[in-house]
Amino acid sequence: MGSVFGSEEPVRLLFVGSDSQFVDSLAEPLQTQLHRPVDTVQVTSAEQAAMLSGNVPAVILVDMDLNDETVITEFSRRAPQATVLAFGSASTVSQTIQAMEAGAYDFLANPLTAEKIALRINATLTPRRLRNSRHHGAADQLSNQESIGFGGLVGSSTIMRQFCDQMARVAPSRAPVFLTGPAGSGKHLCAKTIHSHSTQSDGPFVSVNCSALPADQMEYELFGLAANEAGDPVDGGPGVVERANRGTLYLVNPHELDADLQAKILRFMQTGTIHRYGEDRPRNVEVRIICATESNPMDCVADGSLREDLFYRLFVLPLQIPALGGRGSDILDLARAFLATCAEEENKGFERYSAAAELTLTSFPWPGNVRQLQNVIRHAVVLHDGPEITEAMLPIAFGLIPDTLELAGKQTATESQGPDVVPFWQQERRIIEEAVERFDGNISRAAAALEISPSTIYRKRQSWPQAHAN
Repeated sequence: MGSVFGSEEPVRLLFVGSDSQFVDSLAEPLQTQLHRPVDTVQVTSAEQAAMLSGNVPAVILVDMDLNDETVITEFSRRAPQATVLAFGSASTVSQTIQAMEAGAYDFLANPLTAEKIALRINATLTPRRLRNSRHHGAADQLSNQESIGFGGLVGSSTIMRQFCDQMARVAPSRAPVFLTGPAGSGKHLCAKTIHSHSTQSDGPFVSVNCSALPADQMEYELFGLAANEAGDPVDGGPGVVERANRGTLYLVNPHELDADLQAKILRFMQTGTIHRYGEDRPRNVEVRIICATESNPMDCVADGSLREDLFYRLFVLPLQIPALGGRGSDILDLARAFLATCAEEENKGFERYSAAAELTLTSFPWPGNVRQLQNVIRHAVVLHDGPEITEAMLPIAFGLIPDTLELAGKQTATESQGPDVVPFWQQERRIIEEAVERFDGNISRAAAALEISPSTIYRKRQSWPQAHAN
């Protein structure tokens, strides 16, 4: 049978534990799972491993029931190119994080099976498969991934390839991922992509924007509510944490939670259990947590909005999403993909961009990132017809973005006379205050509608000149 790795080179596996029969029993099933030979060697300590001669192992399995995390640290130091997998009889989020911080790629809960190990081995060698696909006749899907990015993320620039490589490496792990990036950069899409390539991909993906939760309902939304005395499920039920069991919990702006709820999130990560509000009995919940914010999490710790101990639990696998303005050729790749999608959805005949339109797209700084680019393309497709998008069809060609077109239309009659330029802070204040008023003073809901955090509204209000305050 052909190798899925494009090579018949054996996988050298080092087992650090005392059960020789167990490691022998893994060899044949692993070969079946990987479709290639597997060489297994057993030692009981890092010192014994140092005495071994020959090739450095590709995979190191460490039995955490017999060893502590210092063994993982030692192997990570001595064989940095190897993939260290820890396993043990008890699996908690806390134990997983300890193993990851020590240098393990992942923690596997007993019973340990060849299928579990093979899944991690395949994942760790994915970047190598992508690099070698053109030389070994890999599947068309892998070749396509190399050109458009991991999991369908569009982009062929160097910075995007590096980011996709990082995503491919962290996706199979169960450790928390912390996504940061400017508004509109695609944090939600990245989180779903990581989930779909994780070992929890068959489980649910549950998303919650912490800044959009009403303060008096945050605990119910997160941890659920106990049923009434009659056991009526209508009056109680699971929260988002419990609904994400055996899947991925995607927390947006965790620093917007109050300190008590942050403490409960931390306790859940340490124990793997939650309590519904009004209920005494603990409930076991197993989730992989992905967080996201456009704020600098270090600044959130510094200003006290994010607990430091929770930050260290969440900030295990940080990923910084590149801003669109620095991604070069990705702008046109994305624009072409959006044009094909929008033209089909709007039943239009657009097939390409003019040279001038392409120059305009690549020259624009895109402060609103991927979301802004998508909105600009859709605006052009909806309002125009033809086979080609021209420069004149793009709102950015006039220094505008779709959100300002209505205002520009109203000012057309006076623009020729040179309209007064309104200071940016005044326009920003008007938008924010109108949103707050629309939601009857509820800053959390206004912030969610504006796709910013409530703390941003508070900071903006404090920064506006007092002479102009209401």
